[in-house]
Amino acid sequence: MVDKNKVKKLALRLGVDLVGFGPARKMDAAPAGHRATDFLPDAETIISAAIRINYSAVEGLPKTRREYVNANDGARTILNEALVRVSGYLEEQGYSAIPFLQGTDRELMMGDLSLKHAAVVAGIGEFGLNNLVLTPQFGPRVLLGAVVTSAPIKPDPPLKIQLCDRCGACLKACPTGALKDPKGYNREKGWTIDKHRCFHYIYEVLEPRYGHYSCGLCIKACPVGKNRSHKLAQKTP
Repeated sequence: MVDKNKVKKLALRLGVDLVGFGPARKMDAAPAGHRATDFLPDAETIISAAIRINYSAVEGLPKTRREYVNANDGARTILNEALVRVSGYLEEQGYSAIPFLQGTDRELMMGDLSLKHAAVVAGIGEFGLNNLVLTPQFGPRVLLGAVVTSAPIKPDPPLKIQLCDRCGACLKACPTGALKDPKGYNREKGWTIDKHRCFHYIYEVLEPRYGHYSCGLCIKACPVGKNRSHKLAQKTP
């Protein structure tokens, strides 16, 4: 049996900020083809990990767009290395383990595994109206990754507190109208946004002008986790 605390401590020591454990077979809300068992049929556990992104760079958007992307790239490197190390540790214990790193299909704007649904199943957060995962600690100001493993590990409970109060700040901040009509929103399942509008703005407007770029305005607008993130930013040397 894998020591859950040992896995969690390893991930935290490697630079991850949040770690959660969830049952691999409870990803029914994720699109078909993007669930844990689609990649590892004998999967038992999803280990979801999150690393906070630089609060000050988010708050400076859109002027700090270059710094925002560069800071995310640095955080992504730390997160991805931690996921690889954790999966390696689980393999050493005799279990199958696949790391799902930060990175998306440009057309689908989704990773192979739905990292957002994995985070919700593992109790890290809930879907917000911006269709991002909101965490109690940092709101949507996180990057997500996961490890899918055959190791049976006791799951964490789903997040009980409701974070998103549907204030609509993210809808107003979106420059594309992708979040225009949030019908069918569900805190455990998310909802269908207009990804074509997001794709057009990021890859056809921002990227040709600036290079590898992202938007982030709906993240900046979200009030969830702002106080905690701001306090951490003040403490960071």
